[in-house]
Amino acid sequence: MSRLVSPLFAGREEELAGLLAAHEASADGTPKITLIGAEAGGGKSRLVREFTARVRGSARILQGSCLELSEAGLPYAPFAAALRDVVREYGADGVAGLVDEYAARELARLLPTLGVPADDAEPQLAKARLFEALLRLLERLAEERPVVLVVEDLHWADAGTRDLVAFLVPNLCSTRVQLVTTYRTEDLADGHPLRAMLGRVERLGGVTHAVLARLNRDQVAAQLEGMLGRPADPSVVNEVLARGGGVPLFTESLVDADGSLRTELPTSLRDLMLQVVGELPDAAQQVVRAAAVGGTRVSHPLLARVTGLPDAELNAALRAAVGGQVLSRDPGGYAFRHQLIRAAVEDDLLAGESAGLHRAYAEALTEDPGLEPDDLWAPVGLALHWHGAREPERALTAAWTAAAEAARQLAYPEQVRMLDQVLALWPVAPDAAAAIGVDRGTVLEAAADAACWAADTTRGLELVEEGLRELGPDGDPETRARLLLERAYVRLQVMLPGELDDLREAVEVAAKPTVVRAEALGQLARTLIRRDECAQARPLATEELALAEQIGEPEYAVEAQVVLARIDARQGRDVLPALAETVRRARGLDLGGLELMAYAALVEAHTATGAHAAAITTGHEGLRRTAQLGLARFGAANIAQGLAEALTAEGRWDDALAVVDDALALDPTAFGRAQLLVFRGRIAIDRGEVEAAIRVADELRQLIGETPSPFVLPLAELDIELALAAGDPAGASAALTDAVGDRLVMASPRYAWPLLCIAARAAVDAGDTAALDRLGSIAGDAERPGPVAAAYAASFAAEVSRAAGANPALWDEAAAAWTAPHPRAYALMRAGAAYAALGDREAAGDRLREAAALAEPLRAEPLLDQLNLLARRVRVELGAGARAHSEAARVPFQLTERELEVLALVAAGRSNREIAGELFISAKTASVHVSNILAKLGVASRGEAAATAHRLHLFEPA
Repeated sequence: MSRLVSPLFAGREEELAGLLAAHEASADGTPKITLIGAEAGGGKSRLVREFTARVRGSARILQGSCLELSEAGLPYAPFAAALRDVVREYGADGVAGLVDEYAARELARLLPTLGVPADDAEPQLAKARLFEALLRLLERLAEERPVVLVVEDLHWADAGTRDLVAFLVPNLCSTRVQLVTTYRTEDLADGHPLRAMLGRVERLGGVTHAVLARLNRDQVAAQLEGMLGRPADPSVVNEVLARGGGVPLFTESLVDADGSLRTELPTSLRDLMLQVVGELPDAAQQVVRAAAVGGTRVSHPLLARVTGLPDAELNAALRAAVGGQVLSRDPGGYAFRHQLIRAAVEDDLLAGESAGLHRAYAEALTEDPGLEPDDLWAPVGLALHWHGAREPERALTAAWTAAAEAARQLAYPEQVRMLDQVLALWPVAPDAAAAIGVDRGTVLEAAADAACWAADTTRGLELVEEGLRELGPDGDPETRARLLLERAYVRLQVMLPGELDDLREAVEVAAKPTVVRAEALGQLARTLIRRDECAQARPLATEELALAEQIGEPEYAVEAQVVLARIDARQGRDVLPALAETVRRARGLDLGGLELMAYAALVEAHTATGAHAAAITTGHEGLRRTAQLGLARFGAANIAQGLAEALTAEGRWDDALAVVDDALALDPTAFGRAQLLVFRGRIAIDRGEVEAAIRVADELRQLIGETPSPFVLPLAELDIELALAAGDPAGASAALTDAVGDRLVMASPRYAWPLLCIAARAAVDAGDTAALDRLGSIAGDAERPGPVAAAYAASFAAEVSRAAGANPALWDEAAAAWTAPHPRAYALMRAGAAYAALGDREAAGDRLREAAALAEPLRAEPLLDQLNLLARRVRVELGAGARAHSEAARVPFQLTERELEVLALVAAGRSNREIAGELFISAKTASVHVSNILAKLGVASRGEAAATAHRLHLFEPA
């Protein structure tokens, strides 16, 4: 199976820039030498290819590789290859003409086609003469144009090649020659002759030594996106990084064309991994095989017990394995340098060999668990080793014990893994229920719950469905209620229909005053809040609080208090002290999930009151707690979306995007992903990154499907913005009706007001008075809790007023209501336009300048385009930053004043003849202007040009 190759060169931008800068310097007569080291597959050859492709037009590329010595490689092989290219271009006589006949005869030692080598009258000086001849040739070639000499795989170089490189480095004086060499870092064991040479030359002037690091997660994601032509699934990125370690070659080998992980290593890659191990001494190979069965890492005492080798022999074998770049030192033990090496070695073991090693590990850990210092890995490893040793009963009981320890440490993925092993062994272990003291249904329920906490929603849904099938409709009501609650939660996270039905049935069947009913009440109340049905949620949360106090379960009392505080916050009440107290109570009770829920609610409450600095501080604190609790994948998205909202409102858009990207990298559930994508889409549209915003909208649409969700309104908002950006106000107005219908009436102010404002803008632009009337009716009934909702309400009133003409006072009120820079800048821009329409140029200029000062740091390109165009029309000066933007955009698309006039008439639907009449120019001149406009806008028709003009609001009065 062939591997994919990314056309996108990811992760080596800095090194490539360094090579290009060195090339510029060498082209100016300052020779530069770059030594590039990397492990096998680390990207050094790709880096060289990318570099030479960029400079090939301005430089002569001479390139050759050293041959592996085990293949009896020729001396000076890379220089012979480079010289061969010169001979192909100039011919033997031409080469002699470049240097002289005597030097050409010296070069014939590398390439016989150049003639008969000179007599070795002084053989001890023959090498020196050859080196001088090659240097002379490079100098003459560089007189014509700059030369880039590439010597690859220097780790395989013969002594002569190493000496020649060492000679060239200090002697390429004042020549336009750039020398680039590559070598494998893992092949430079102690005593390798290249080590000494590198140490000598890297201290010389003009020499740069770059060792390529492995790619980080973002770089692996970029490489995968280049390979697939679309962003890879975050779970695939995480798994590829874990298995491939950030080695570019491994990344390319681990993914199929459809973006899925390959279940087996490609044969070529597996052979490469095994070849590395096969080069070790026999004793080291034996230790490596034992270590492969031990897992990702293995402690020294445990490996010593399993191998049974004396200390001296074990240490010698380990030293060879470490020196051979197969193992690396780890605190207290050893780890594989590449997990792919471990996988290949383990897969290569014979069945009996594998079972025997697993038994040795299991017996060692049973006798002395302290051989494995990790408190969690000791029981987990014991369970896995008994399984590998084909001891089902011992593997089952060990897995049950390990699952309990994993739950205690909040290591939910490991808990799922262990409970899956229990379920897999259930049919073959004798009397499994008696062995662990619970029935299979209880194990299913525990596994489903663990999968939910681990955010493994696919596995969680499988387990819940299996549990419900086994229980049947007449099974224990409380067990059924618990499974229904699990299924409802999973359905929420994967955004499948049926969540509300499950919750209502759970409340119905859990009729007794127990913790199950309390949990059902709380989960249903939270769901109703997400659906903006707070009136129904309040009595449920009130009952949960009373029930928690009745049965003495403070966990559910804290949950009810969080729910009630969220309801109160949406009604404008001050809930900050109450929510801060719930955070403290949850932490004091060691309730990690509830603590994170309280943090998310507290961030939301701060943001709703406009206290963005407090929201940011609280959000960062909450994210730190997700990591401390081991619940980052479970709880980070909920807190991160609130933090991103606060950062966005503060104008810290880059910081908001960083928070979103970090949270998305954790591979959250579909619900969590949708929470985060909303902010990525908003910032993209406000920065004019239309293609990125379209991708976000498409993904949100796919995630939401037909499921009722709080993301319907943000998606509608984004769709309207995209329609406006495309110059389609009628389509924007229709998007509101198509997407949300009557849902907007019931929406919480948090989601309703942003949509009302953008919908009003679309309705005014489209001249849709019916839509404006409908929106006005909804806005009249909408609640306005807190200053943020009040600011939106002021913007809505100003937006609606545009239908009747310029009203600067309303836009001034809206601008004054906002602290967030972008909506404030937008309101100031509208106010400036309104004052300009009334002829008050001074007032218009003041507002436009302030708006530009706010928009420039945000890089809000569409708003800046509008401001610059409006400033030109009003003839006022904006700030220096906005002027720079104006110069870069050339107001916009480098349109001249006359072309702007023509475009205005094109947008108004005028023909060329009508344009000529209005501007007192010939029809032919009008046609030329229109053609120039289409070319500058990059559009194909007058209709597209008109759409662009509408999108940028080029010619509207206010």
